[in-house]
Amino acid sequence: MLDNIEIGVAGRRKTALYEALFLSSKLFNNSKSKERIAILLTDGKDNTDSVPLDMALERAKDNKIKVYTVAVGDKRDYNAQVLKYIAKSTGAKFFSANSRESIQNIYKQINQLEKSKINISKYDKKTYYFHYPLGLALVLLLIYFWRKNTWVLNK
Repeated sequence: MLDNIEIGVAGRRKTALYEALFLSSKLFNNSKSKERIAILLTDGKDNTDSVPLDMALERAKDNKIKVYTVAVGDKRDYNAQVLKYIAKSTGAKFFSANSRESIQNIYKQINQLEKSKINISKYDKKTYYFHYPLGLALVLLLIYFWRKNTWVLNK
């Protein structure tokens, strides 16, 4: 997914930053997870005014979501103060990146910060195929003995 990121397109399109925060918080409504995190990766400033920042932050806090903010691109293109405020308000951290490699490193750092145990039920379905060659071997053995006995009887 990180290979498709194009750095430096900020300012050319609209960014609904607070709306993204608000809507992503709704995704956690039915989550039973103890640790809830969201990564807000952006290359621009909020410029749509569809959802106020306070409302979006309130929703994230109500759902106990840590929002890690990652600003991508040139510092002139994003509002670092707002992104730091979002991260700090939710108990997370702000990161800044200017390349794919730095984004990968940030994701690794977040992964180290947010370690949690996940209970996984693993079921391995085993399929045995030994009976096919065994059956073939038995059939060939029977043919061998039948041919041997019929050859002896025909003499």
